[in-house]
Amino acid sequence: MSLTIDFSGEVAGVPKRLLNPGSWYLGFACRQCGAMLALLDDPTDTGKTTVFGTGKFTLECPACGERNEYHTSGNACVPGDHWRRDGADIA
Repeated sequence: MSLTIDFSGEVAGVPKRLLNPGSWYLGFACRQCGAMLALLDDPTDTGKTTVFGTGKFTLECPACGERNEYHTSGNACVPGDHWRRDGADIA
């Protein structure tokens, strides 16, 4: 199953700190340090979710503390065990 989401809002969020290996997450790579910022659970839990639109996310990286604005066009869908390099805790 795949899912396409058209997002056009603005969100100030906090990346997830506890991730489950094998689960999928939508997020971004930190522009400062490259750490992966898992923001949302992938609703399909398959990695087949695509987010597009004019949406903006303001996020603070838990690894380096840098705060940046990210756009839906730069998001990625990545499995939970791939996010280890951002310092997030793996369940």
